[in-house]
Amino acid sequence: MTPGNQNGLTRRDFVKGAAAAGLTAAAWPLAAKQVLAKSEMSRVVLIRDPNVVSVDGTLDGQILIRMFDDAVTLLMNEANSTAAWKKMANSDDVVGVKSNVWRFLRTPPVLENHIAKKLTGVGVKPDNIDIRDRGILKNEVFKNSTAIINVRPLRAHHWAGVGGCIKNLIMFDPNPSKYHADACAELGNLFDLPILKNKVRMHCLLMLQPLYNCKGPHDFQKQFTWHYNGLLVSEDPVAVDAIGVSILQAKRLQEFRENRPFTTSIKHIRLADERYGLGNSKQENIELVRIGWEEGILI
Repeated sequence: MTPGNQNGLTRRDFVKGAAAAGLTAAAWPLAAKQVLAKSEMSRVVLIRDPNVVSVDGTLDGQILIRMFDDAVTLLMNEANSTAAWKKMANSDDVVGVKSNVWRFLRTPPVLENHIAKKLTGVGVKPDNIDIRDRGILKNEVFKNSTAIINVRPLRAHHWAGVGGCIKNLIMFDPNPSKYHADACAELGNLFDLPILKNKVRMHCLLMLQPLYNCKGPHDFQKQFTWHYNGLLVSEDPVAVDAIGVSILQAKRLQEFRENRPFTTSIKHIRLADERYGLGNSKQENIELVRIGWEEGILI
């Protein structure tokens, strides 16, 4: 396998697939007429706004919330975000929101709080909602959950190549370190755990300031982040991670001027598709919908 294509995915694949499907929607905010017909393919929505994170790194929470609502609305083929959330949760559900609190690049609290608000807005009882990253196996909401929402930033990762939505669920296993072997190839097993099986309703991969390179465990160097100012949402963890990786690969090519391999092979995404049947990693099976800011989109 050639460097820069460790997961069997190429940027050319995604560009070609999106263009062939005619799935670029430049107009935003979202209008109901833009909602696409339901497809058997895995839909991934990419939304960007140049002002969501300022040059000095300040997050505009209201823009982020608007982006998130519009992306979810389009993902679920609905006219508004409330109708979209009714497809994911109701008053009978117990919902765990799996976040990520890595101190260098965490899920913004404003988005966590907004997700909780959307859940209560469709009837989920406040006591039946919890948001956390660590300690979920001791948490009563997560232990009794009927639905999981998965949300985290994308970053290069020492053991898995990238930390995306698939990797974010590793804390649902009591022995997460066992997945580190062989470039985290067995992460697909997570979705068969009783606490997760058939419960994950949506995945949100934050692309606000992604980390496109790392040099060791827990390594963070701000020089390897950039203001992409976007987010990806999907019901398919494989497809959303595959699109995220394609963007990171394009950024690495842009910065390094060569197809430099990640520290670790990103094979767990391809294997989640081919070995575990968890979703689609190939461009011909991904419906990529782009809305918002186009400059520097890299895909």
